[in-house]
Amino acid sequence: MERENTRKPASKAFVLSLFVITIMLIILLFFIKISPRGVIDPNAVSIRQDSGEIQYKYADGNWQKIVSLEDLKNKDNGANKEDGKKESSKSDSREIEIQKNSLYIQWRYAGESEWKNIIAYSDLKGKDGRDGRDGLDGQNGRNGRDGKDGLNGQNGRDGQKGDKGDTGAAGPAGVAGATGATGATGATGAAGRNATISVTNSTQPCSTGLTITGNGTSNLGLQFTGKNLPAGGKTNQVLGKKTDDDCDVEWKDSYEIRGTGMPEGNVKASVGTYYTDTAATNGAVRWIKTRGSDKTGWKVVYGDTGWRSVPQILSTSMKASVVKVRRINNTVYLYAALTGWANSWNGGGAALPDGLRPSDQMQGPSAGRWGGSYLTWIVQTFGMINAEAASAQNPTPTLPPIVSVSYVPNDNVPWPTTLPGTAM
Repeated sequence: MERENTRKPASKAFVLSLFVITIMLIILLFFIKISPRGVIDPNAVSIRQDSGEIQYKYADGNWQKIVSLEDLKNKDNGANKEDGKKESSKSDSREIEIQKNSLYIQWRYAGESEWKNIIAYSDLKGKDGRDGRDGLDGQNGRNGRDGKDGLNGQNGRDGQKGDKGDTGAAGPAGVAGATGATGATGATGAAGRNATISVTNSTQPCSTGLTITGNGTSNLGLQFTGKNLPAGGKTNQVLGKKTDDDCDVEWKDSYEIRGTGMPEGNVKASVGTYYTDTAATNGAVRWIKTRGSDKTGWKVVYGDTGWRSVPQILSTSMKASVVKVRRINNTVYLYAALTGWANSWNGGGAALPDGLRPSDQMQGPSAGRWGGSYLTWIVQTFGMINAEAASAQNPTPTLPPIVSVSYVPNDNVPWPTTLPGTAM
């Protein structure tokens, strides 16, 4: 005898309601982010100095005071007491720097090496809030109506037993399928968030914002903001002031180099680059690169050795009140006021140094033409001074004969590395 099924099936409306509620709970749990209670993320903390205070904010929240600079200095001064007496401190006027490390917000005076703790990140969180009250239990749903039992069908008749079939021959082995194509590479995940420290100097009329990103990582960088720091620029350009009277700057080509000392053999640059020697070494101030891309090929655009007193270039048989030499740019000037000379004079003085010597032998104009007295100077390529057909009047003329010559120096020596005599 068959047992009658007495269970009533649940209604379709009730089953559908449970399914919808389950889906909503799954979606709600998927989008809710549960964070550990009371934990502070140091990467979300920003710090600054403002209005005499050190302040912080968490994520996009409001700035909050940690401590005033005055209290911080007083606290530091109190730590420097000796024998019951508080030593005088110079910290009132020193700049204070702040930073974040892995556990604390820290400070120090500019120039000092030791960082001092202000507050731990764990002390920045507020007290835990009270647990919320439990919500009211929802009402139980109504039971659906039981459906009607279906009627039992009649049993079918047994079929006749079939004949046994022949055993089939084994089929050929199947061909191995081709290897599937490699799946596409998944998208790169979002970059991790770097710590950021923002520093603003709000006391200067031309101040700019400075943001330090990637603190403590290999991606450390500086980002400047402000209307007087233009964006853009290209290779071989530098930022330079537009004028001396304001704070605005602009991108300029870096064909301008400033340094100390002569560039020849020391400064590598491309053709057309200008160099300014801020020390004006031996009087050479402005240079230009004329060939190659190495450290040679520099020529002086503007230079002036000034007059140098060089009586040593004359032989002892020559008498003069003034003997001087000077190089301006690419011209050498040689001057002497003679007061007497001997017939036999033909060199014997000290040679002029490189940079003041001519590239070819130079013959100067005759001097002292008075009766049978005359003298012609020859400046040798090795810097010696000689006379040609010297003939002295006896006595020496009342007015001193003047020798004044000028010539182009040896082009292979861009400027004298040593200066003779003494400055006048």
